[in-house]
This record gives sequence, structure tokens and C-alpha cells, in this order.
Amino acid sequence: MLATKKQLFALYCITGKDYRESGISKEDASKIIAESQKNNPRTPKALALLEKEVYEYLIANHDKILGVFNKEMSIESILTQEYYELSSEGESHPVKQNFAFFGSGCGVSWVEYDKRSNFCKSLFDREGNAVMHNAISRYKTYFINHIDRKIYNYFKSVGFPVEATMGQNMVINDFIMNLAVGYLVDKFKLKKVRVKTVID
Repeated sequence: MLATKKQLFALYCITGKDYRESGISKEDASKIIAESQKNNPRTPKALALLEKEVYEYLIANHDKILGVFNKEMSIESILTQEYYELSSEGESHPVKQNFAFFGSGCGVSWVEYDKRSNFCKSLFDREGNAVMHNAISRYKTYFINHIDRKIYNYFKSVGFPVEATMGQNMVINDFIMNLAVGYLVDKFKLKKVRVKTVID
């Protein structure tokens, strides 16, 4: 039995070769299509494997990320807020309250890429189920679960939990995102892809 029109079109899309006059069988066409799916980084299965690959790459760079975290958390600022409170007798008296801040500040990072590319969208889209964001999210959970509990408890006790730092610190997020993006750009030889970070 000869290949169907759908198979012939799929073969043309995959190989760039016109198989209409070749007499290729349905079975042979299926084999070529199946083989191409194994090597196609755009299938859901391949994207899931790629997400795992990026996650493992981030884990392999854990010491570098921990170094950035430690450097950021060594930057401490104290903000003193002064205000007046009324006592039960109706008298006002000054109150000072100190707040500790760690790191360079909050920020937002995102990836700029050619929005016309569905493949780049599957890698970097902020709204969708993109490979990079899923891998980074998994890595941040790994980081939080593997950080020294004394450090974790200290920052929690001063009102600056590690979870918030990993979600909001501008320098840490920029560093992690650049690692993930750099890996994907090198792997797929992507052009015009870059990380942007702004203070939030």
C-alpha cells in the first residue's frame, strides 16, 4: 500500500524532498516519520527531556549559584522607620522600627526572543509551560531544599525567607536565567536571544 497524502506531506516537511512520484510505501513512510520524531526537539516528550536536561545543568552549577546567593546575602541594609503611636492615655510617643534587607534588591528577569519562533516560545515563554521556566522553578525548589538549615532558619527568623529571595532577588534570578538561556542558546545555536533584567 502506498503512502497517504498526509504522510507524503509530512515527509516533505521533514526532509524537504518530494516523495509523491517515488512510490514509497505506507510502512516506509511511517518509519521515516517516526525516526524524525525521535530526533525532533519540538515534540512534547523531547521538550520534557530538555527541561530535565536544563534542570540537571543548573544542579551541576549549584556551587556557582550558591556563591552568588552567599554574596548577595552578605549585603545587609537596615531601614529604620520612625512614626508616632498614641498611648491609651491619648499621648503620642515616637517609635522606631528597624527592617533588615539583604541583597542588591528585587528585580524581574525575562527572555527577549523572536516571538515568531514557536520553538523559542516553547523554550522561553513566560506565560506558557516553557522549558526554561519549568527547569528554573524545579531548580529553585532543589536549592531551597538543599540549603544549610542554619542559614535557612536564620533568614526566616529575620523575616527574609530564602523562598522570597529566590523568587525576587534581581542578581540571583538574572544569574540563574543567564545560565539556563546560555545552555539552550549554545545547544540549539539560537540567535537574537537575551536575558533582560530590571529593578522591581
